[in-house]
Amino acid sequence: MDGGFKVRRSLEIGTSRKKVFDKVRDFRSWPDWSPWLIHEPDTTLIYSDTPDQEGGWYTWDGRIVGAGKLMHQKFTGEERIEQQIEFKRPFKSVSKVWWEFEPKDDGTTLVHWNMAGKMPFLFRFMAKKMTVYISKDYDTGLYMLRGELEADAEIPRISFDGPAELPDQTALSIHFEGHLEAMKKVMMEDFPKLGRYIDENNLSATGHLPQGRSEQYAF
Repeated sequence: MDGGFKVRRSLEIGTSRKKVFDKVRDFRSWPDWSPWLIHEPDTTLIYSDTPDQEGGWYTWDGRIVGAGKLMHQKFTGEERIEQQIEFKRPFKSVSKVWWEFEPKDDGTTLVHWNMAGKMPFLFRFMAKKMTVYISKDYDTGLYMLRGELEADAEIPRISFDGPAELPDQTALSIHFEGHLEAMKKVMMEDFPKLGRYIDENNLSATGHLPQGRSEQYAF
């Protein structure tokens, strides 16, 4: 597991490339369509003096959405925006983000939202899930962006039902006590052990044991 992930999501928006480009490049507009801030509208946001220019940035700090910084690195005409996103909480990592704006003959714009990065060592196992999670967020964000730019577009509506009780889960684990650096070494040695145990006992790595097997395994 190298921890790498890449996401690309696209949506056609019924307005000119310039209008979409201007909307995306102005970080002050992001609270209107951000797929993350809908989870925590009172997130603390701080903007640079020129958040719609190269080098412009904004930071976020919230209890639910964590903390980080997004910065414009380069504009290529109205065709492309390159950004860097730095996550500071719940874990530290830096990823590349870029937008592509493709004008269509009918006056609409095909928007591509991309991210590529690498999870920190202790979170490498989450790389595949990150692709799924970010894809869903990007889809939501693109539809909300379209809702801001198209007068008649349907805007996603999200409701939160509160805490939910999940069914019992089964964990396969190896016990460890020690400091962080030692844990990195142990993980390199013990992940293959877990994989071999799963194979030798015909277990599933998806969280579901074969029918009739309900005991919890631990080393």
